[in-house]
Amino acid sequence: MANIGFTTTYQRTPNTVVFESKMNTVPELVAPPGIHQVIDLVAGTFLQVLATGHGGPSVQLSSRRLPNGMSQFAGSASAEFRYAPTLAFLARIADAIANEHDADVRADERALGEELFDAFVADYADARAALLAMGDKQEQ
Repeated sequence: MANIGFTTTYQRTPNTVVFESKMNTVPELVAPPGIHQVIDLVAGTFLQVLATGHGGPSVQLSSRRLPNGMSQFAGSASAEFRYAPTLAFLARIADAIANEHDADVRADERALGEELFDAFVADYADARAALLAMGDKQEQ
């Protein structure tokens, strides 16, 4: 895949920081001609809808300072997923296989989610002073 692009906006007020990323291009399939046509048949509609449906995928992360000095973090993600017919067929096969390994898959998903959240919190903690300083400079 190529041409995967996101635009990220940053907003800061005295008590909040918000980052929002949105996909700004439709991903391109990179493959030799015959394979490209097969992949486009399987996932072309999916990629088009993913990039453009309901404004495209969006991820929002925010932090706000609470009156007690603590910080509250929030995050959200949205996207529209519509399968191409062939992709839907392959997804049904994958679902049948996944059902056999459901507990393992869920454990992996939870571990990945925890790892991503921990990494976000660590990165935010490392960058917090610099982010706050940027906001102070903008207010002057």
